[in-house]
Amino acid sequence: MWISPKKEGVSVAAGIMLSEMAEMKMTLRELVSYMIKHHPIMAEKLKNAKTVLEQPSMIFYPGTVSKPHYNGAILAGEAAGHTVAATGAGIHWSMVGGEHAATAVANALEKDDVSEAALSEGDRLVKEEIGEYLELGVKMRAKTFDVKGREMLIEGLKASEAARKMFLEMLSGKARFTETARFW
Repeated sequence: MWISPKKEGVSVAAGIMLSEMAEMKMTLRELVSYMIKHHPIMAEKLKNAKTVLEQPSMIFYPGTVSKPHYNGAILAGEAAGHTVAATGAGIHWSMVGGEHAATAVANALEKDDVSEAALSEGDRLVKEEIGEYLELGVKMRAKTFDVKGREMLIEGLKASEAARKMFLEMLSGKARFTETARFW
């Protein structure tokens, strides 16, 4: 769960696996509502809050799609799988994907060629800049997909101060994701 400040309010969001939601027998909307009312910190901070908009949605993060470019169309951001598979985050990588898609589209329009081949430049640029991160995220996600994997991660973080520091630096954006994945 997290709260993100906005200009005139906050956004409240939850990150959870579908399998865990099924075990809880709750929808995403019900989970967020429950946490707003009952979480010891969140309930206090949001006790006088008024819901303005409910917009439950899922983030797709099993890795990049196999082909994000077609004749006359290109995918970027979450639609192309530019998300952090290990954490479910994705704003930064979606922006990188969007920037490269825009570059590919601008170049294609300049040449009056919006073919699949011309638009594939966006995918090539994404792979050059963040491809390694996307692949490592999928590998890290696979290691923590089940309860045993998450328990192993937690035990490893408990046992090693260096691992905890690296993990926290990766989450805060201070350490390279690739270095954190290799350490783990």
